[in-house]
Amino acid sequence: MPLSARHGFCIIRLRPVIYYKLRFTLFEEAARVFSPEGRYLMANKQVLSGSNSRTLKMVQIAILCALAIILSTFQVPFVFGLSLNFALVPIVIAAVFVGPIGGCIVGALSGITTAIQTFMIVSAVPLYQVFIGAAPVFTAIMCIAKTALAGLAAGCVFRLLNKSSSQSTSGLTASRSAIKVILPAAITPIINTGIFCLGVFIVFAKPLAESETFGAVTSGNQIFSFVFLSLVGANFIVELVLNLILCPIIARALFAFKKSSK
Repeated sequence: MPLSARHGFCIIRLRPVIYYKLRFTLFEEAARVFSPEGRYLMANKQVLSGSNSRTLKMVQIAILCALAIILSTFQVPFVFGLSLNFALVPIVIAAVFVGPIGGCIVGALSGITTAIQTFMIVSAVPLYQVFIGAAPVFTAIMCIAKTALAGLAAGCVFRLLNKSSSQSTSGLTASRSAIKVILPAAITPIINTGIFCLGVFIVFAKPLAESETFGAVTSGNQIFSFVFLSLVGANFIVELVLNLILCPIIARALFAFKKSSK
């Protein structure tokens, strides 16, 4: 149970060391939820216990899952009919600051949101009508797997970069630590888009070629130009650029905050 103010003053006067180790507040803990090592360091540099560290990671994942769901739902209109989709950014941040499993969980939640949206607006999108009409279960699995595996891969890549480096992120400046986020930020949209393209080629090439709407542009080898140019081309580039710009900036801010709290 928390100590009262009177007990606190007594401890200051009688046992300053004990009080020094106990003066934690909810605000100070919440302010450090994005510490990459899953701990927060105050003036006494006390490390969280095992159970508190797990709780901290759960809080991190919950916050990033909420952001991923919100960003998966809303897109910002851009020029030439394109839209800015920020849904992959929380996945990369989770992969970097929580780990591969965190990236996978946040990615899976983002994919579930995408799958629900796909089934909800199927009547308004001819492409979704073909996908769900041909293989509804595979469509849902593809939506979830592509972002979940992208988050898992981003976390593994960042972990490998840390192990191969002579210094971990804790021994580098915030800017140099953020540079390590560039490759995971690039890997995420590549895997996300790659799994989608692979699913279309393997499962949906024939249904698309047989459909009245897409048959003329997807028959034979035209399926490749249709997928790469019409479906994912410009949007993939936008997602990649957004990730390469935003993820290192956000990571640098979080790394800097972590170092300043030591």
